[in-house]
Amino acid sequence: MKLYKKISFLFTLVLILVCFQTHALADEGVPEQPKLNWAKAVDARSIQISWTSSSDKDGMYLIYRKSNGKPYSIIDAAPTVSSKKNQYTDSSVIPNQKYTYTVCSVPLENMHDCFIGSRYCTWGEGQAQFTIRWDKYKGKHLINYICFVRNGKTTDTLLVDPQKTTLQYSLDETDRENCEFEVYALTTGGWSSYDKQGVTAKTTINSVSVKNPVLVGNKTVKLTWTKSKRATGYYIYRKAGSEKWKKIQTINGEKTLYGYDDSVKKGTSYQYKVKAFVKIGKKTVTSADSNVTKKVKFSSITKNPSKNLYKSGNPYMKGLSSKEIEAVQKTAKKFYQTYITSDMSSVEKLIAAQAYLAATCVYGTGNKSYTAWGALVYKNKQGYHEATCYGYSYALQALCASMGLECKIVRPDSKAYNPNHMWTTVKIQGNWYIVDPQPNANFGIYSYFLLSGKTYVLITGESYDTKVYSCISKKDYPRTQLEKYASGYKVYRVLKKMKLI
Repeated sequence: MKLYKKISFLFTLVLILVCFQTHALADEGVPEQPKLNWAKAVDARSIQISWTSSSDKDGMYLIYRKSNGKPYSIIDAAPTVSSKKNQYTDSSVIPNQKYTYTVCSVPLENMHDCFIGSRYCTWGEGQAQFTIRWDKYKGKHLINYICFVRNGKTTDTLLVDPQKTTLQYSLDETDRENCEFEVYALTTGGWSSYDKQGVTAKTTINSVSVKNPVLVGNKTVKLTWTKSKRATGYYIYRKAGSEKWKKIQTINGEKTLYGYDDSVKKGTSYQYKVKAFVKIGKKTVTSADSNVTKKVKFSSITKNPSKNLYKSGNPYMKGLSSKEIEAVQKTAKKFYQTYITSDMSSVEKLIAAQAYLAATCVYGTGNKSYTAWGALVYKNKQGYHEATCYGYSYALQALCASMGLECKIVRPDSKAYNPNHMWTTVKIQGNWYIVDPQPNANFGIYSYFLLSGKTYVLITGESYDTKVYSCISKKDYPRTQLEKYASGYKVYRVLKKMKLI
């Protein structure tokens, strides 16, 4: 690692007084006081301020803020710019609360020599962590130490208690070689006066606009709404009949602009509204109400599975009596009505099916474990279904049939690592991909999920007749797209229902 002996002059000016809590003003008129221009809200959690300075000797500016009747305190520092039209954005404000800002300047000639210098670090064995050490500052007016850590384009400024001379720091292990650091002593002195009146602004949380609900699943309606910039999340409220408004769901994240009501009843009249919220620490602030949706009353709240589930000749029926087939179909129907909504993509539906097997079934070798009945209906003493790779594959086919997904059974050829194995291929967006549900359920649901034939054979040692299964894709399903679906709210909601997260 290369250790800097000097940091650029500009960074010295920016970093020296970032976290000062007190200061001593210079004599009146020296140096010149910056002129405040304005303060304005940028979004729910940000206010921007502007000031002008006619001096060419300013080294940096200290940003002050006050609210709720409390005095000014320094919140940050900013470098000078050649245009003299300086701006700063405070991104730590609470919405609906007034903030007043002011600025003072620190001239170049009054800057203290605060550079201590690069010292050395010790890496934790097998960890992306190191301990930074430096010599104790022996000058006067020490406020804190500041450590500047730079990793490529990323910079981090860390404030350290003046009684300490070490700092623990962690980062991605792949970035260790690019990490550089410097240590400075932070001291007071020689700043300009400031405009005590300051400039004031207040942010608000934008309310959202809600569309009327749509039935997307069994007893489930979906709401969508517009985005509220920099919101922490959204609250969904429902009014059933003559009841009072009730919060029924919390959606975390600014970008998730939909939610569900899973408990609608046939013939009941419903209305909905949504509020955006911002949470900072223990404080939560909400927006004004959205529009209230029109009253909706559903004559039917049932979504039935695909007719493919009941189509005779499906391989999942193999080895089962008519009663056992009926029991398998009943379980598949319940799975569909509990977890699947019509707004889910085919990949999200398939993830739900694979996750269901992981949550409810374990490997077993009993007589019925080779069937879909063993994987979906039979329960052992621990309350789990049991299946071999055969049972898992037939069960996945039954679940896919309930969702309208095409799923075929795949058998290996005589050259395979395990000629007795069985897996499936599922049609997704016009292409057939391999899904091996048994190891996925036991070792991670994405272990052998939506793979090409080439990849599957390479990593498992299995093989199959490529003429019989010529439909199987030669390319894996795009992993970035799979990750997008897997990390989305619809999958999260399903996994949470299954108590997998």
